[in-house]
Amino acid sequence: MALIRSTQEQYWVSAGRQILESIQEELSVKKGVLGCLLPLSGPFAIYGQEVLNGIELGMGMFNETGDTPDLELVIKDTKGDPELALTGLEDLANNEKVIAVIGPLSSRAATVSAKKAQTLGVPMITFTQKEGITEEGAMVFRNFLTPSREVGKLLDVAILHMGLKRFAILYPDNSYGRFFLNIFWDRLEEMGGIVTAVEPYKADDTDFAEQIKKMTGLYYPRPESLTQKLLAMRTPEEEESIIFPEKPQPIIDFDMVFIPDNFQRVAMIAPQLAYYDVLDVLLAGTSAWQSPQLIETAGDYVQGAIFSSGYFEDLGDAGINSFVEEYKANYDAEPGILAATGYDTIKYLMEVIGDEDVRTRRTLQEALPYYYLDGVTGGISFDSHGEVEKESLLLTISGNHFNVLR
Repeated sequence: MALIRSTQEQYWVSAGRQILESIQEELSVKKGVLGCLLPLSGPFAIYGQEVLNGIELGMGMFNETGDTPDLELVIKDTKGDPELALTGLEDLANNEKVIAVIGPLSSRAATVSAKKAQTLGVPMITFTQKEGITEEGAMVFRNFLTPSREVGKLLDVAILHMGLKRFAILYPDNSYGRFFLNIFWDRLEEMGGIVTAVEPYKADDTDFAEQIKKMTGLYYPRPESLTQKLLAMRTPEEEESIIFPEKPQPIIDFDMVFIPDNFQRVAMIAPQLAYYDVLDVLLAGTSAWQSPQLIETAGDYVQGAIFSSGYFEDLGDAGINSFVEEYKANYDAEPGILAATGYDTIKYLMEVIGDEDVRTRRTLQEALPYYYLDGVTGGISFDSHGEVEKESLLLTISGNHFNVLR
């Protein structure tokens, strides 16, 4: 009996000590210190620096009055390396005692960091598009537009408002392209749309003739029966020009071509679609299209095209205008979605940390879903799963400008 009592006492003493140590560790957290995991050198440095610019601006580091919040930012350069992100996170949590962490950016770095953040019990707001990242646990939040939301907004407008039914997909054969292909196709079928053509291309291709010809029935020789069927569909007025055509006419059995790639590649593809007479078809894409260079290099070929976006500076909003002007004044550059997201994220955290009841990592994590920020990227709040609740925009190209499709 004495042995049992002794064992029970040892258990409760050990459990109590662990609870006490946990409380002491939690209370040692520095409320006014935030960590930051960004690639500030290496191949992704340009993206990490843009996020950091937005964060610094949001903290008021350039205020002429010197009226800045009592907040410290501890920055760790991940170089885009998941291992460096992991060691940086551990240092921020265990040594710097930060109350929360902003970042990382890349999906690989965010994946390993999310698991570790949950284990360490430190709230983390990441910017990755990787689906399911917040499922790692209650400490993981995401403030970025996901592919599923991009595609959902695009198809809601295309199918429900424009009445389009038939779709072609021309995509890069890389992880980004394949991921968007699957999300787009699945969502499309759920909404009753039809995919009539799908063609991949290599991520570094510059000639897309083969893919376009396959999409439009120009690649393979046409059976005589099909030729006769196409001729029978022509009006008498068209018959003379069709009987002896200089080249076969494309078969356009789709209303939209979805191209999930960056603006540089789209600027190469769009003119080639026009060359092969793929005309009067809506071109659509992702937020990676959002660059003035797309209009500068291929403006005549992308008129009326639509794509999703998480940020648009020309909404005429006073808060956005102020942000853009301040950003230009301090960085001599136009802010993009990464700068705007960094800006909104730090503003949101400053609002939550300003609550006197938020003193620990746990109370911060619990408070995050109960706040709302009217940010430069739109209204921001987090749901119970850590996902940002924010509507994406749909932009269209008209003349030399991007406009919101309303």
